[in-house]
Amino acid sequence: MAEIGPAPRHVGCGTCGKPVDALRAPRVRCIDSRLWFFCSVEHAESFDVDSAAGQLLSERGFEAPRRTWGLPAPPQLPAVAPLDGASAGPFDGVVGGAGDAVSVGPPTIRSQELPDADELGSVRGEERSLTPALGEALELGPPIAPATPPPANVASSPPPSVQTRPPSSVRSVASGGPISGGPASSGPASGRSAPPTAASTWDPPPSPSHPHSAAALSGNVQAPATLPAALNSLGGREPASRGQESQDLLLLGIAAVSGAFSIALTLAGPSAAAQTGRLAVLGAGAGVLVAQALLSPRDPRQLDRVSLLLSPVLTTVIAATAHLGGHPDAPSALTVAGAVIIASAVITGLVQRFTQPVDRGRRSLVDRLHLQARRLSGHVTEHCSADELRPGEEILVEAGELVPADGTVVAGHARIVPWLGAHRSEPRGEGEPIPAGALIEEGALRIVTGWTGSDRAWLRLTADPTRRVDLRSSPARTGYLAAQRGGVAAAGLVLLAGFALGGDGLFFALAAAAVHGAFAHAGLAELAAARMARATLEGLDHGIAFHAAEHLDEAGRATVAALCARGTVLLGEPEVAGLEPLDQLSPEELLALAAGAESAVHHPVATAVLRAARARNVRPDATRNHNPIAGLGVTAVTSSGKGLVVGSRALMLREKISVARAESRITELESMGRTSLLVAVDGRLAGILALQDGLRPGARAAVQHLLDLGVEPVLLSGDSRETTDAIARSIDIEHVRPELPAAQRGEEIRQLSEGGAVVAVIGRSPVDDSALSAADVSITLRAAAASNADWSVGLASDDVRDAARTLRIARRARDGARAILALNVVPPTLATLAVAFDLVSPAVAPCAALLGTLAAAFRARED
Repeated sequence: MAEIGPAPRHVGCGTCGKPVDALRAPRVRCIDSRLWFFCSVEHAESFDVDSAAGQLLSERGFEAPRRTWGLPAPPQLPAVAPLDGASAGPFDGVVGGAGDAVSVGPPTIRSQELPDADELGSVRGEERSLTPALGEALELGPPIAPATPPPANVASSPPPSVQTRPPSSVRSVASGGPISGGPASSGPASGRSAPPTAASTWDPPPSPSHPHSAAALSGNVQAPATLPAALNSLGGREPASRGQESQDLLLLGIAAVSGAFSIALTLAGPSAAAQTGRLAVLGAGAGVLVAQALLSPRDPRQLDRVSLLLSPVLTTVIAATAHLGGHPDAPSALTVAGAVIIASAVITGLVQRFTQPVDRGRRSLVDRLHLQARRLSGHVTEHCSADELRPGEEILVEAGELVPADGTVVAGHARIVPWLGAHRSEPRGEGEPIPAGALIEEGALRIVTGWTGSDRAWLRLTADPTRRVDLRSSPARTGYLAAQRGGVAAAGLVLLAGFALGGDGLFFALAAAAVHGAFAHAGLAELAAARMARATLEGLDHGIAFHAAEHLDEAGRATVAALCARGTVLLGEPEVAGLEPLDQLSPEELLALAAGAESAVHHPVATAVLRAARARNVRPDATRNHNPIAGLGVTAVTSSGKGLVVGSRALMLREKISVARAESRITELESMGRTSLLVAVDGRLAGILALQDGLRPGARAAVQHLLDLGVEPVLLSGDSRETTDAIARSIDIEHVRPELPAAQRGEEIRQLSEGGAVVAVIGRSPVDDSALSAADVSITLRAAAASNADWSVGLASDDVRDAARTLRIARRARDGARAILALNVVPPTLATLAVAFDLVSPAVAPCAALLGTLAAAFRARED
């Protein structure tokens, strides 16, 4: 805070203006670094602090703010007139209009007072502001042009009076669409705006494609000047421009044409001039290949430059040696070198075109998640980059903003678009996880961060160099090693065959160089890896986050999918469908006993019973001595001192209570798919509560997807066999495991795995943790941002169809990658064997590699 200087001797009263002796004033107040003097106590107490703050702002050239949510909005910047000669347009009068250079400095922010956690949940659809209170959290100084403007962490349209826009190169977060420029200011929904930087240009905001799109939203995105550093820190190469891509294709095209022209010159005859011309063209083609490899930015997925260039350079050198030495096979050597250059250039260009969408998708994710965050410390908030967040810190996210880190809601309620590219919104509240990139449509949330930086679910396998799926998955490693070592092995085989057959040394050296290039090329090294990366991006587009590359491989091998019934196949929200007392009890008394026993239990069944009691205005019995038994029920003592048992048939048998007189009715209810909740009083069965839980939307479709994949679905349930069979019949599942409490399902999963099956379990955490932890592949609903790192796959939604889609994506990726590897390995292998035994010309080897890569690319495109 600025120092308070000495006041003049005589000043005017802050309220009435009456002259007051500054040394003997009855009351003095310090407001925003300024002393206010008053002629009486009443005038000091009635003084309007807002008007004083407005007066201070007016003195400094600002307009008094409008308060929202109990906190003041930041001062609005004055409109800047257009430059002389500029034509009027729709954005005239807006700060930073066309051709304007704006240099306006905001007040220096020291801290921000935040509302309590309870207040966050009550604010919805209102104008909000989290800027500091004037006179309490602002230190007003002379306006300056800051080198780095405060971050704009807002995604809404600009207000009519002030519109701020970062330079046109700033990227915005577009839901499922391309990155484009977007506004960096808030509208009336947030009451905030970011000050413009000097010499900024301004463009009208884009229009969103659907209600949940962020195409017109700026989000919390930093200027792209820092993006190359962010990409490098995440292990990716700096984004190649369109010019770089065009340059690569041009150079590769020149190399391919050079090789083809060299072969075409064979029509000119065997003259020395024609052969010399062929050699010159070959040299130019090889040089262009070397230049392209050196000038093009390299991704860690790519084969090293030495392996890529060894074959075309070496075959050209051998051909030149044969020509200059007058070897009789010099024309054939020049032809082989030309074939190698053509194959190398065409394969490299083809792979670049195939991998460009994958690389752009990866860079797009990095751009979209390069956000600003508001970190909370008590009641103070500070702006920081999302990369600076640490697990366990609290952040605040409001309507129109993007969540900067994976975390769990600790306060507030909001409606969100749950992941980047999602086309639907859903409510989220306390205790629920939210992944980075989720858009808050309305409401406000306080979130405890779980995963930050490159550990975030959407960057884990796409941008982290230690976990990228196109580097760590089994097909990616196999393709890279086959390209790197397969060429050396093939060349060694040809040389060994030449030594054994005693042939021409120059011929076999040329053949060894040619077959080396048949394996050491971009198609074998990158296409399978790119297919796995494309599968990962496809999963992210549907809210499916694989935790590691190994889990994507394992999910592709799944043969059995175990579905937990409650909360996965079923809604997990049962309702009491019937009350059937067996003794002299009335239905209300039966419900009161059951509600009293279940009042100490946290379970969907208990919730349903208590909800039914409230709906019927039934007061739960004052039971005591509750003893919950996991998966079975609860025992207690009624208000009259009698023993009370409420639960399943297994619990009744355990407590030695006969259910024979209600057996037929229980079986009838369970055959209808209902759950029988039995109530026994004083060792005697007193009644039955019939509970009905509905099927989750999409459960039948999910099972059909599994059957189409050849994956056997198995239903795990704690209900009786009759109830479980009825549920299974409704969704076409043949294999069931009934009467399995949640805590005992892990042993059943282990038995399935020991039988030779690769078991995927679909469930919820923490209810189904026992089964999930025992599975080969654990697929957890609504857990993409969960802090538990043990699960193989986390879904951002609770749609069971996405769980089935997970296995389908993984299976198709695994099959596609294996086919790509086979098509890239089998033809060169056959050609190498033929060349080694001198059955065909060495030129066949690069041609076989080119044909295999073309077939693999078409296979991947159709997949």
